[in-house]
Amino acid sequence: MKIKKTTLKKIIFAAIITPTIVLLGYLSFSLAQPVQSDTKIENGIQIIEFIAKNGYTPNQIIAKANIQNKIRVITKNTYDCSGVLHMPLAGINNYTLKPSGVTEFDLAPQKAGVKITGSCSSGANYIEITFV
Repeated sequence: MKIKKTTLKKIIFAAIITPTIVLLGYLSFSLAQPVQSDTKIENGIQIIEFIAKNGYTPNQIIAKANIQNKIRVITKNTYDCSGVLHMPLAGINNYTLKPSGVTEFDLAPQKAGVKITGSCSSGANYIEITFV
């Protein structure tokens, strides 16, 4: 059985192009998904909240860029090194948190791509806030 050149070209075209189109469609859809934020908005201010006790939970946070921020740190009987927070890019320098309670820090809007990192007094525990 002999196949015409035009028919063979159509088969090859369909075999290569169809999967490529499907793959590109999948990639464009998956990349276009909205960015998840680990924060909440209260009165127009983004609240970046985490717990300080035996480290920071969560220790990686995704936040929205270009919006006013407030860092909210919750402590509950925190007597380890995470009770002293050091986040130089946020203007927090070895701040001693209350052992139990809520401490808030204002943070100016940040550009997309900015990463603010922090650590405890010994450097053993870290936290990272990424603005997207």
